[in-house]
Amino acid sequence: MSKASPAFQFYAQDFFVGTMQMSAAARGCFISMLAFSWVNGPIADTPKAIKLAMCWDQSDGPFETLWQEIAPKWMLSDGVWSNRRLESVRSIQRDYREKQASFGKLGGRPSGKGSHKGTLKGSQTSSSSVFDLRSSSFSVVQEQPPVEYDWFQECKTLHGNTCNGRVGHAQAMGLAKLRSKAQ
Repeated sequence: MSKASPAFQFYAQDFFVGTMQMSAAARGCFISMLAFSWVNGPIADTPKAIKLAMCWDQSDGPFETLWQEIAPKWMLSDGVWSNRRLESVRSIQRDYREKQASFGKLGGRPSGKGSHKGTLKGSQTSSSSVFDLRSSSFSVVQEQPPVEYDWFQECKTLHGNTCNGRVGHAQAMGLAKLRSKAQ
């Protein structure tokens, strides 16, 4: 199993709307609990564990009052508190990482190390996978450098010596249009 993700997406609007009725102290304790739960997993159903997760301090107000505001956002199951939305995000991230790991085991993207410039050319015989090159015959064909397009020379060929660069090309094109209209 891969290492757990150090971060989760924070949907500001959802958080703001979902905590709008909370006091500032409860909102701060709630976000602390989310972060604690993300890093450590579900929170044990003991006042000490909940206070630790909330980063509760006596200056925040009575613990019971804060917990009454926060508790509806948490679900108690098997003696631990978890946040349904947070666990959903955790599951989505885990599934994504596992999918990416399985793609990596299939070969992933080539690293480019030790590769040479060229393309593969050959006939691929029937194979069970496009990634399976064991039954393919191929050879390396060196890439040809791109041919430089000499627009200046072509312009001179088309318009004669009236063309002398991009500005001249535009002028020559204008002259060519005038000549074609005159004829």
